[in-house]
Amino acid sequence: MVRADTALRRFIVVAGGLFLCLTVFLGITAFAEIPDELEIDFFDVGQGDATLIQTPTHHTILIDGGRDATVSRKIAAELPFYDKTIDLVILTHPDLDHMGGLPDVLRRYRVGTIFSLDVSKDLGAYRAMMDRAHADGIPVVSVYAGDTIRFVPGLEMVVLAPEKGQIREEDLNNSSIVVKLTYNTKHWLFTGDAAEESENRMRARAQPLSADVLKIGHHGSRFSSSAAFLQAVGADVAVISTGAKNPYGHPHPEALERVARQGMTVYRTDRQGDIEMRSDGTFMTITTEKPERPASPF
Repeated sequence: MVRADTALRRFIVVAGGLFLCLTVFLGITAFAEIPDELEIDFFDVGQGDATLIQTPTHHTILIDGGRDATVSRKIAAELPFYDKTIDLVILTHPDLDHMGGLPDVLRRYRVGTIFSLDVSKDLGAYRAMMDRAHADGIPVVSVYAGDTIRFVPGLEMVVLAPEKGQIREEDLNNSSIVVKLTYNTKHWLFTGDAAEESENRMRARAQPLSADVLKIGHHGSRFSSSAAFLQAVGADVAVISTGAKNPYGHPHPEALERVARQGMTVYRTDRQGDIEMRSDGTFMTITTEKPERPASPF
């Protein structure tokens, strides 16, 4: 596992006089000209998480990989057939429903860097991913609150959790990597399986949690998305990634009620399939794979 400061020294690049100022660098150079749109696809991978981000600077970021190889098929449908590169994979935490598909992703795509927790996990898929990363020379970087990727002015990704010293292998959910993506005036918050304990730590640090879109923590578990955290984020849109008729009862009615009381419009992969968001940094459009309307707030 490579520390963030080591990755910084190793990967910072100056391209054409333009500094790509990074706390952690993806290993590729951003373009000076920014096309109009950012695209974010919340994939329907059943009971799990997988989100693909395509930035206006032509970087591709995958946050989590679902439970199985479904994610590879979803990625192939989004990227041009000739594009076999994913610049950054963020594994929020090594549970099967977030990383089971990543070994297949690493087999099919050239991955630049992996962000992951500095933990070990006795799970076949996790060992397969780490072995593949080692064999292919892919840096695996441990990141912490405050680490930042600045692609170009107005486009950045900030790590909000976990803090150094707050990672517990017996509680990987509350150790989840949480990142906030900003494109000009629009903000997206991706929370992994962070539960109320992690939410409280983020609020206590007085971090800028506000976002337009919140990826609801832990598939809508009753132990995530506390009222205080939802109020601090103040999102207009909530996305819940969960499987239809899953055995955990996700999303839990209590979590849905808290979200609704905040007046958030809810999109769910179990009901609407893949959820695509596009933004020029000022406006945003949302389209879904299935025609069911989002749940309206009170």
